[in-house]
Amino acid sequence: MFQKYVEGYFDSITYIEELTDKKGEPILNQRGKPIKIMRFAVPPSIPALCLQIGITHPTWQNYSKKEGFKEVCGVARQIIEAYLMQELNTRDNPRGVIFNLQNNYSMAEKHEVDAGQKTMSLLERRDIILKAAKEL
Repeated sequence: MFQKYVEGYFDSITYIEELTDKKGEPILNQRGKPIKIMRFAVPPSIPALCLQIGITHPTWQNYSKKEGFKEVCGVARQIIEAYLMQELNTRDNPRGVIFNLQNNYSMAEKHEVDAGQKTMSLLERRDIILKAAKEL
């Protein structure tokens, strides 16, 4: 029953579009079949899903840990994550999408820091001093 409610949410905001070229001809995949993609009339989200099926967000979080519900919740999250990844690659200003992915989908921006020779030398000296202090 829960799965039907979740599917109903996605069914209510999606449509299938057949891709066409500039002449209006279908674009075919490698097997010669027309390429069809799922589009969203409105952006999908867990809060909107919860509102539509009549549960609170904390209830959704509890369901996502329960057997029998966990799989359905995981698939719903994956659909929304796929949508966000597509938006990340197609929006002119994806800051909101990046925020959502970082805060709700455990994606983080990678930062590398080069400490430099002077810093490394200071750290080595600090380690020597700490070692000597422990021996006292």
